[in-house]
Amino acid sequence: MQLILQGSFGHFGAEQLLTLISTNHHSGTLEVVGDRDTARVYFNDGAAVHATGPFGSTGATLIADLFAWDDGTFTFTDDSSLPSGVGAEPIDLESSFTEGKQRADEWRGLLRFYPNDR
Repeated sequence: MQLILQGSFGHFGAEQLLTLISTNHHSGTLEVVGDRDTARVYFNDGAAVHATGPFGSTGATLIADLFAWDDGTFTFTDDSSLPSGVGAEPIDLESSFTEGKQRADEWRGLLRFYPNDR
């Protein structure tokens, strides 16, 4: 397994990373580690084929949820092996982007009323 890319998820968010990986037809695993959760998105030749994350979220739902994450770190490795017993199921990134942007806007709106004082 070779590390291809790593960085701050606060500086390079979901849309930028997913677009970079998909438009350049990369294969591998994107892992995003936040304060409390970890998410993984698996790619084959630029197509997102599986995603897993906190609370059992998967697929397009997980990718949309990533748009609300504004901190943490990410790594992208060339290991595109899916978890044992899981088959590849293509995920529509465009619809996930639309849903994700809407969820992130709603989340940020809620934070204005109920700030998170860490």
